[in-house]
Amino acid sequence: MPKEPLEISGYTVLLLQFPKVPSFPVDATHFLYLRPHEPRIPDADSPRSLFLVNIPVDTTETHLRHLFSVQLSAGRVERVEFQDVPTKKRTAAFVAGRAPGSKKRKRITADDMQNELENLKLPPIWDRRLHKSGSHAIVVFVDKASMQVSLKAARKASKLGTKIVWGEGIENKLPPLGMDRYRTHETLRYPPQAELLRIVNDYMTIFAEVEKARAEEAARKAQEPDEDGFVTVTRGPKNNSVVREDAVKELVEKQKQRDAGYDDFYRFQTREKQKEKHKELLNKFEDDKKKLEALKKRKGKIRILRINRRHAKKFSSAIGGLDEPEEDRGYESFKEVVKDLEALIDIAWVSGTPSLQIPFLISLAGLTNNYLPDYPFSPAATFRLLRKLDIIFASLILGENVETGSPLSGFETRRDIVSMTEKVRIKSIAEMGRLAVIQANDREDEENDDEMDLDSPPMTDGNGDGIDDDSDDSAEGVAADRYPEGLGKWEMEAGRVYERTIDLLGGELGNCELVS
Repeated sequence: MPKEPLEISGYTVLLLQFPKVPSFPVDATHFLYLRPHEPRIPDADSPRSLFLVNIPVDTTETHLRHLFSVQLSAGRVERVEFQDVPTKKRTAAFVAGRAPGSKKRKRITADDMQNELENLKLPPIWDRRLHKSGSHAIVVFVDKASMQVSLKAARKASKLGTKIVWGEGIENKLPPLGMDRYRTHETLRYPPQAELLRIVNDYMTIFAEVEKARAEEAARKAQEPDEDGFVTVTRGPKNNSVVREDAVKELVEKQKQRDAGYDDFYRFQTREKQKEKHKELLNKFEDDKKKLEALKKRKGKIRILRINRRHAKKFSSAIGGLDEPEEDRGYESFKEVVKDLEALIDIAWVSGTPSLQIPFLISLAGLTNNYLPDYPFSPAATFRLLRKLDIIFASLILGENVETGSPLSGFETRRDIVSMTEKVRIKSIAEMGRLAVIQANDREDEENDDEMDLDSPPMTDGNGDGIDDDSDDSAEGVAADRYPEGLGKWEMEAGRVYERTIDLLGGELGNCELVS
């Protein structure tokens, strides 16, 4: 029998013995060819790899690890790459980006995620893979020295004719073949639903990331010119997508930032920029001021509506309204009306806003005239309220406090803020108020005159200055000898209603007809 060659075309020939099996009770010999891996395009693993040809059809990674580390007592195997098993190597950028110890996370491209997407597979339905006859494999060792020792041991075993039984000692570590293999295959065809759901979810998540990365990359290429200044034409719809719009906005912002560096190159540009900023601040201040005035006006209108509502429910306690809160119950006397009206008048007076004060105070004075005939006459409260309105209207017409002579807030630049129409309305309200007081006084029994008090609380204008009533008008100051014989105290007070306001407007407006 001729002796088998030790080497063929650079390949070392290693003889493997196949043990007997019931289906083929004869020992068989298999030739395995191996040499250093020398690919056309070398990579980092090429110097420490062996290239194996004509591997057995049932070869597994366990077989080859056992062959080199135990049977040949050579180097340690890191991994095995089979011919019919596709392996996708992750790029360096992807591995570096996912490395746990890397300080700087590198950018992961769409191709990297595509490789990861292709690595996601459904659960296998075979417990071990069988290869075609004559297949090859690449065995990668831990280092180059391990590869060289393994190749040397294979050559020595081939030269000495060492008997190497394929798979001896690892029979229990491998899935069985024959009928058991097909029984296992039938079971693996129906994997658990939870595992299938997990794989599908992972696949769709990575697929969405790949689509997003592709769209961003296409949008970026569609807007970035190359070295020659040309923009790459990419496939896609004519209308811009959301990603493309974001990319365009980003380019516009970059261009604005690039151009913004020359806005203040000259001094006049800096001045113009400061003027525009100052103008914007003034406009914003005026807008906020208008909003605040509108808010105050709205709040005042709400309180006026509340007064109207209580007036509409006047004397409600007489018809079973005692269970209502006091602030919602109908008025029992004009004193209660005066209390609420005075609170609103004080708020409007101290606001220091003529555009808000004038129409608001005119409305409150009109309500006073309208409500006065509907209640029993309360002289002290009525004259106190009307005297306060008289001082306020006279001060607004003059633009200064009639008591102290200091200018009112908002009247510093000009005094004639009250319009002619508003003056006519004020005069009309003053005349109607004097007439309403006289008519109410005629109905009042003068037995209660001595119980009334004309003291009024101090008032303040918009500048914080006090507006005090004449001290002579107090209950003590109103002596009997001040009034002509035959006239009572309240008749004299009725004649002084809106005295200052009518004196100021009488000469300016003349004998104008009353405007209700």
